[in-house]
Formats: sequence, structure tokens, C-alpha cells
Amino acid sequence: MSNLTKKGTLRDTLWKPYYALRAIPGFAAFGLFNRFGAAWPRVRSYFAALRSAPKSSRLPVGAVGFCWGGLHAVKLAADGRGGRGLVDAAFTAHPQPLALPGDVADVAKPTAVAIGDRDWAIRLSGIEMIRKAFVERSGEGVECELVLYEGAGHGFAVRYDPGNGKLAEQAEAAENQAVAWFNRWFAAAQP
Repeated sequence: MSNLTKKGTLRDTLWKPYYALRAIPGFAAFGLFNRFGAAWPRVRSYFAALRSAPKSSRLPVGAVGFCWGGLHAVKLAADGRGGRGLVDAAFTAHPQPLALPGDVADVAKPTAVAIGDRDWAIRLSGIEMIRKAFVERSGEGVECELVLYEGAGHGFAVRYDPGNGKLAEQAEAAENQAVAWFNRWFAAAQP
């Protein structure tokens, strides 16, 4: 993947079609197995089993999703309006593919999002939709948080370049954001 995105010499550019063709089978298999319609029943049943298991039913449950997993985290946070739901809190970084503003407008549990202002999957107009939906949800008693990381692109929280100091700092900041978010919501529920 890094060969497709790196900027370099003319030779590097001429090799990009080859690297793209080599990546297609992996992307196709990933997309088929992990598309929302195929993955959501597995994700939902896992969290339902976690909630109903005697040893874990009283513990707080959180969901973290990056990229495609972000949609699952948001959908899990939308479950349980007026009840316990499948999760107690959710965090996502650079979520995709969200149907905006609907998916985030439905969250019923505390939800935090970390996203870069250069994310190709959600443009600034989409980020503004998330912000507005979160303000509305917060006004209805559902705490939400959106942190915009300046200069960060899609995948910054999990696929950063340690040679790029700013991106490494932002990835670490997103990690700290997630830890602080769950500490906040789970502190009172520690066994």
C-alpha cells in the first residue's frame, strides 16, 4: 500500500499500476467479507452474547472502530435508545462508510470521533454534519465528542509514519483521546 501512496521518482510512478493490480485481490476479499451487510450480524451477535453472558453482563462494554469498524462502533452506540443497549460508550477514528448525518444522529450512547481534516472518506462538509449531530445529541443528554486533527488524513490513528513527527503525535493523541473517553465512562463501573 505504501508503494501506491508514496511520492517519488518517475520510476515510482510508473510502477503504481503494477502495485494497484497486486492490491485488487486483497481489497476484493476484504470488501466481500467485511461489507456491512455481511459483518454486522456477526458484530451484533458478539456484543449481544457479551451482554448476556453471566460473567460479563454487569461489566461496562465499549466499542472501538477504525475505518470500516467505525460504522460498527457508531451503529452499536445507536442501539439501546431508552435502554442499556449493547455498549455503554463508543470511540471511532476516521470512520467510514457513514451515511451522514443519519448514522451519527442516531447515537444513544456516549460516542467520540477522532478525524483528520484531510480525510478523503469524510470531507469537511461531512465533519460539520457530525459536529452538528453531536451538538444535537448532547442537547438531548447523549454526550458526544469530535476532535479534528489538523493535517491528518484517513488512517492516521492506526497507520502513521513514525518518521513524520506530527503524524506520530496525532496518532498518539487519538489513542490518548480513546483511553480518556473510556476512562471517563467506565470509572464508576470498575469492579
